[in-house]
Amino acid sequence: MASPVPRYFVQQVRALTKKNLVLLVTRHWLSTLIQAAVVPVAILALTLNIKNYTATSQNKYGVGHPAPIRSIQDSIPASQQLVLVRPPRLGPDVDAVIHTISKPLPPGKVILVGNQDEADSLCITNFIGISSCYAVVTFNDSPLTPPTGEANKTWNYTVRFDPIRSGYKFNVFTVGTNDVEAHHMPVKLAVDNAITGSTEIPDAIMFSDVPQEYIDALQRAGWNMAVIRTYAIVFFLSTLPAVYHVVSFVSAERAAGTSQLIDAMGGGPAARVISSVLAFSAVHFNSWVIGGCLYWNVLFSDSNAAIFIFWQILSGLAFIGASVCTAAFFQRRRISSVFALIGFCCLGGGAAILINRKVDTASVIALSLLFPSMNYVFALSQMARFSVVNQPVETAVATILLPDGTDFMPQSYFVAPWVFWLLLIVQIFAYPVLAVLAERTVHGLNFRNRVLYGTPEEETLGELSIRNAAIQIVGLQKFYPGAWYRKLCRTNDRTRGMTALDGLDLVAQKHQIMCLLGVNGAGKSTTLDLLSGFQVPTAGIMFINARPSQLGVCPQRNVLFGRLTVLEHVKFWSELKGGREDLQALHDLIAACDLTAKTHCRAVTLSGGQKRKLQLACMFVGGSTICLMDEVTTGLDPMSRRTIWNIILAERSKRSMVFTTHFLDEGEVLADHIVILSRGQIKCQGSSTELKNRFGGGYRVCLPMGADITGVDAPRIIHQDRVVYRTPDSKSAAQLVAVMESAGRSDVQIAGPTIEDVFLRVAQEDVAIAQGTAETPSTLDTETDEKQVAVSVTSTCYGKLSPGKTTSFSQQVRILMRKRLSILPRYWICAFLTLALPIACMPPINVFISDTYTSPGCSGPTFTHRNISLIQVLNSGHGGGLNIPFGPISASTSLFGALGDFPLGGKYDLEQFPRDWEMMESYDSFRSYLQGIPQIIPKFIKGGLYMGDGVHHPTVAHSSDAGPQASLEMLSIYTAVRSGVKIATMFEHNYVPRDFGDSSWQYILYATLILAVYPSFFALYPAFERVSNVRALQCSNGVRPLPLWTAYFLFDFVFVLVVAIAYTITITIQFPYWWGPGYMFLICLLHGVTGILLSYLVSMGARSQLSSFLWSLGLAALSYFGLALAYSLPSLLSDPIYVQRNTDTVSYLLDLIFPIGNVFRAMAIGLNLYQLGCRDKNISASPSSWFGYGFPMAYLCIQVVFLGALIVWIDGDLSLPSSRRGHGTSSDPKINPTISTSLGVKEETARVELAQDGDLIRLVHVSKSFSGTSAVDDVSFGLGRGEILALLGPNGAGKTTICSMVRGEVHPDRGRIFLRDVNITSHGLVQQAIGVCPQFDALDLLTARGHLEFYACIKGIEGEEEVRANVEIALTQVGLTAHADKLASQLSGGNRRKLSLAIALMGDPAVLVLDEPSSSMDAAAKRDMWKVLAEEIAPGRSILLTTHSMEEVEALATRAAILSQKMLAIGTTHVLRQRYSNLYHVELVLRTAPHSTEDEMWTVEGWVREHFANATFKSASLGGQVKFMVPVSSPRHTFEHQDGGFDARTEAETLEGSVSPSKDTSRGGVGGGVGHIIELLEKHREQLGLQDYSIGAPTLERVFLGVVKDDCMKEDGQKKLSFWRRGLGRA
Repeated sequence: MASPVPRYFVQQVRALTKKNLVLLVTRHWLSTLIQAAVVPVAILALTLNIKNYTATSQNKYGVGHPAPIRSIQDSIPASQQLVLVRPPRLGPDVDAVIHTISKPLPPGKVILVGNQDEADSLCITNFIGISSCYAVVTFNDSPLTPPTGEANKTWNYTVRFDPIRSGYKFNVFTVGTNDVEAHHMPVKLAVDNAITGSTEIPDAIMFSDVPQEYIDALQRAGWNMAVIRTYAIVFFLSTLPAVYHVVSFVSAERAAGTSQLIDAMGGGPAARVISSVLAFSAVHFNSWVIGGCLYWNVLFSDSNAAIFIFWQILSGLAFIGASVCTAAFFQRRRISSVFALIGFCCLGGGAAILINRKVDTASVIALSLLFPSMNYVFALSQMARFSVVNQPVETAVATILLPDGTDFMPQSYFVAPWVFWLLLIVQIFAYPVLAVLAERTVHGLNFRNRVLYGTPEEETLGELSIRNAAIQIVGLQKFYPGAWYRKLCRTNDRTRGMTALDGLDLVAQKHQIMCLLGVNGAGKSTTLDLLSGFQVPTAGIMFINARPSQLGVCPQRNVLFGRLTVLEHVKFWSELKGGREDLQALHDLIAACDLTAKTHCRAVTLSGGQKRKLQLACMFVGGSTICLMDEVTTGLDPMSRRTIWNIILAERSKRSMVFTTHFLDEGEVLADHIVILSRGQIKCQGSSTELKNRFGGGYRVCLPMGADITGVDAPRIIHQDRVVYRTPDSKSAAQLVAVMESAGRSDVQIAGPTIEDVFLRVAQEDVAIAQGTAETPSTLDTETDEKQVAVSVTSTCYGKLSPGKTTSFSQQVRILMRKRLSILPRYWICAFLTLALPIACMPPINVFISDTYTSPGCSGPTFTHRNISLIQVLNSGHGGGLNIPFGPISASTSLFGALGDFPLGGKYDLEQFPRDWEMMESYDSFRSYLQGIPQIIPKFIKGGLYMGDGVHHPTVAHSSDAGPQASLEMLSIYTAVRSGVKIATMFEHNYVPRDFGDSSWQYILYATLILAVYPSFFALYPAFERVSNVRALQCSNGVRPLPLWTAYFLFDFVFVLVVAIAYTITITIQFPYWWGPGYMFLICLLHGVTGILLSYLVSMGARSQLSSFLWSLGLAALSYFGLALAYSLPSLLSDPIYVQRNTDTVSYLLDLIFPIGNVFRAMAIGLNLYQLGCRDKNISASPSSWFGYGFPMAYLCIQVVFLGALIVWIDGDLSLPSSRRGHGTSSDPKINPTISTSLGVKEETARVELAQDGDLIRLVHVSKSFSGTSAVDDVSFGLGRGEILALLGPNGAGKTTICSMVRGEVHPDRGRIFLRDVNITSHGLVQQAIGVCPQFDALDLLTARGHLEFYACIKGIEGEEEVRANVEIALTQVGLTAHADKLASQLSGGNRRKLSLAIALMGDPAVLVLDEPSSSMDAAAKRDMWKVLAEEIAPGRSILLTTHSMEEVEALATRAAILSQKMLAIGTTHVLRQRYSNLYHVELVLRTAPHSTEDEMWTVEGWVREHFANATFKSASLGGQVKFMVPVSSPRHTFEHQDGGFDARTEAETLEGSVSPSKDTSRGGVGGGVGHIIELLEKHREQLGLQDYSIGAPTLERVFLGVVKDDCMKEDGQKKLSFWRRGLGRA
């Protein structure tokens, strides 16, 4: 059934939007700036300007400015000489000309030769077409050359220039830099002036036949057609950062649980979706506007800018909505963001493919309606067609006609831009609606059979509900059907599914705290999830007497916004839930949750306990009347737990609460009503006192070991250092105490039944099943303490484990490679992609090289040696008139004469003179005429002349499009008109190769991109190992960094080898002209190796698998694009002479840093791009030479060595990974001054200093700090043989740091650690003698058996049979034989801990270091673990145990040490209890509970205060329950009044957790006080109306709280984050 519409929907949207904006704009500002502005704008700006980096024409058209022709001495380069050819037969006048030419030039710049062959031998051109000769001038004839006297004797010479100086690259506005003005005209003018004896230098003006606007239009048309066919998808990439930003943010909140929690506490999918769309739209709005402006400025400058801004905004809104909708289908951030990017890219790429395949109109409309990606590409391509025809974009026009005669791709779909906008508007509204539906369907709350007060469904409930109850559950059932594939395969009983709840009936009263207890699978969490709406019931109904916004939920895992402050959290939840609290009320709530000092601190900086307090505040705020809490204190130390308990108890009178827990003592302390579930049904329920009296098994009376009393008729057992007697009830316990006291024992202790006793008795069948035993309730001894049965030590023989020994380098390499092979079937997708990406993608990209492509050679240009008479060029224009401007008119006679005279006009038809020459009256008219020459329809005017008029210099105009011949022709006419000397000039024309292999560049780009990105997959598994702590566990078991990286490298090298072979075969088959294809195998191989090593380096610092892959991919892409740009710039920006040199420079500088640059160069050499493989006129002597593949191979080898050494150096010290952990982040706690020099600590320090007791491990004055913060300060203790020493302490006390130092992972700053009297900091003994069970399971992608086989081999156990035997022994010892062949990921939490314990046993270590071995386990699984440790593991070994569970210490430890950076106390549990705890806890339950009146409660409280003057009440008395504490150590006579009551005549601290050690236990003893308490309660039972009562003995938890004061403990301070972490939002 649909969720009711929230009353405060607008307020919720506002609260969620505000929260999102605060997180995005102020807290994650740098990340947002990058993703919402920098990256999309940068991508769009760079891609839109691709045309500026491609091989488009760089020529500039129009009419230039007049400037004097450069002199030859200013034009000739320093590296070239002028060659003059003077045949011997010529006359002496040639020598005079040569002298005149040579005179202004520096010595050595002119070379005089006697014939053309000598000139050819000097001026050898290379493959580019350049030589050492600036120009070659060959004199053919002169007036004085014999035989003289011939008619019309003239000057005749030939000029030749380097072939590269073709004159086809020009800029009419830069004077003297074009080939014509820098080479041809200076040489021609110098020779002509030397012949005529003139020194006059005319001006030169270059002009083009067409205007720049026309060229720009043509280029723009071609570019926009390229946009349509190719680049639209490239521009589309600018939308992806927003997609990634939205999807990752939304899915991250869902993965963190915040989305579900928002829905559970009154929010809803609609509010979340709308707020996400609003927030991200606001954040990305500016980039959309900038993007629209960029499109307008670069692509559509002749259109209205508003069109593109509007289009970008609409597209952006559609992408935001589509991204939110996409995120709704995913649960995890890692998967969602990657798949979303892939999906959006595939859709955009599909649109680009369809355009090239001429998609029709109907398909375009349909696809544009469904997918914003396709809409974007189709719309952009359609608008680009307007620019193709040089028209502004018109939103109402669907058909764009192309000019006739063009070869552009014809239009295949006819959709006006406004239609795309309309479709985007539909998407803007449709996708959020779809997102809401998807959220509700996939992740939404359940309202079926779940009725909340004030909803329409409430009326359908009829009389079923109990109106004065907070929660009522009737017949609730939940069945999880088996997986469909299991049903098909019928693999086991699980195919039938599992029943979690089976007809559960439950009522929770108002203002009552109810606790649900049970083993895993009993139905506790399922019940809470059903009440919260997270799951759908199979049957039954739930009535919750609260509105949706009045329901508070505290999940097991902290669900907080790390970057919001404490105050911002409670403000947000208050606004979301429609709360009416003002600011002062919020501050009061913060104070009630003990967070006043952290009001303005961000959640990420809080300690674990403070985060739980904040989670409670979020649950309470907004007027929550019913609160559901799931394992609220899991993972907290005892002090933090006690603080949480106090907060909950303080709110008890205001709300109804239901909670689950694995800590049985927590239920005892907090709950008014306890429900124990078993297999989905209620096993028993009632108050804790009632349950303890009914099912607790009676009282226990304890005496120290050796103090046994004969004649006592009571069952007894021996536990640790105590004798424990069992009595059925409190009255018999009092009688037994009296007997012992009468026998002179003053050290008697009494312990009443606990909820743990109740649980083990009531749920013993579930416990037995959890422990893997077949016992039934009838087979258990009801007179035996089940807790002690669970941990009683027995001796069972399973065989002996083999001792470990050191493994060699080669052994570890072999073992680790075998592990990688074992994992491969479960990690196949990564291996598949690593091979499929390069192998499958390489063959198809050969389409980017034409079938007719041939690799450029190195032979240089081919010379045609055609001597062209300049007058022939003049005559070539006949047919329509040349229209050459000439002036002034006064010089026209001289022009006519020059054209009619031989040699200049010998073949010129003078009848064409009026048509060919336009006479200019003045210089201004001449310039005006030139300005009108460039036209869209060119006139093909070759040049023009103005002979000067006394004011203006002579001017030679020449066409840039006519080439160098036209300029030389105009200059010849100018000389003839000016001087009248007859000069015949011949121009030797050479063929210039214009293809430098540029058409292969696109193939090189795609091929290199593929080879650049595929090694990123190699970062995934090493990152998994590091993030999941598998690497740390391996190192603790003896794996060394060098063999580990060697093994992984050899494994991944196989993939690189396959890729290199496949690529080499591909290019050998596809490109027969590839030079030395075999050397590409080595290039690909070496580059793949560098890719492996770089991926390893990234994996060592990344925070997750996804981030390691993305960082590797990002670095590869960044270096790829940088190198691609660097290699393309020389050909675009450099003079052709220097292309090869500049490309070599780029290679030398960048390829040493970026491995991918060597692949660029190698491919360029193979295809001879830019003729890089050429040297002089020949290709390099051998492919292996330096200028062949030798250079990139050498660079890659250097990079391989450097990267490998860097990895070994970084990972060579095992302390490096741990030194980056957050140890020691909490401040020193305030220590009870009476404890700091406590008896026991000094003795222990002296004992380990003397080293006389044969301890296996000794820590002597050990200290360790991290970043200046002390984690361990001068700690000394020893661990004896067969001893279990428990380390206790608050979070940050140094327990895990001590474990890390003992296992050799971290080295102490000061002090020494001895293992069998050998200093482990300087000896490699630790990995063989110590087994490690880390705090968090560090399990690989192996089965349980596979894990043990791997670690057995690492520990040096040799031989297949011996390894197998050791594995079976370990599996049997920990009880995992039945699960041996399951993957670790398929094991339950308890079985994973057992596997971690079994790993620690490999190599039969003498010492085990167990760091919180039972963390996150349920009560049954814990006791199963304790049983395994006590019965199977502990015998014969010493165990160092860290834990937060006092129950675990009571059950296992022979000694306990309490730490808080320093050692505070150490001793047996009995001694510690005797020394530091002196309070008994008394609980009274009235017969009228839970409906007792306030008067009844006040009457009982008054009686307690009257008879127990030292009593302290633990919390407000509600629901017929009264809980108080009385001192244990008060002697008997101090309590008794004359009326039989008690009086306080001794001073005792009465605040819980702040008691001092008992200083007087000899006067009257413990028993006297408790015995008379029981007598007094029994005496007044009827008077008080008591139903039940219980008395709790001092516990180890109270000892702990007494040593490290709860109320004085200073929790973690605010952590300071670095600048970039603050901006990126990283903790």
